Parts: sequence; C-alpha cells; structure tokens
Amino acid sequence: MKTGTTSGSLLRIDKTRSLERIVEHLHTHCRDNRTDAILLGLSGGIDSSLLAAVAVQAMGRHLVHAAYLFDRYSGSDLRQNAHRVTDWLGISLEEKFTP
Repeated sequence: MKTGTTSGSLLRIDKTRSLERIVEHLHTHCRDNRTDAILLGLSGGIDSSLLAAVAVQAMGRHLVHAAYLFDRYSGSDLRQNAHRVTDWLGISLEEKFTP
C-alpha cells in the first residue's frame, strides 16, 4: 500500500462514472449486436433489479423487457418483487414456469 493511502480510500467508487460506463457498455453491446432492445432475466433479487433500473436509464423503458422464470420451488416473495420492480420501472414482464 502506498504511503498516505488507507484501505478506505482504495475502496472508493466513483458511482457516477461507474454508472456512465455501464450505460456506455449497454449501448455498445446493443449496437455491436444490431439490436435496439434489452431482454433481461429478473429474479426479483437486488442484482437483477438494479440491472433493470440501469437498463431503463440507458435505453428507455420502452426498450427494456424482463422475463421471470420460476419453478415449483421458487418463493412467492421473489415473484412479487419482480412485479414490483417492473411496475415501478414501467417495463413489461413475462413469466415462464419451468418444470
């Protein structure tokens, strides 16, 4: 570790720049793959919910679609969370049961 740096300073994240880079990556990925929309798997957990919000910021809600895959072991709380997230973001949600 360099003199004068603390472990706390090494863990600082520039949230604005990080978000800009993710948005930039989504735009580049869509351009390179010749698509203008995003379909993402939404589990109802924090990771996929955050990705959905970032995708909406990057592409606009009309170009982001979510799919919730569930089986007989899936908890109803995650399903409810997936619905809450898509309702709040104003994006479509398709549900698919997988046996």
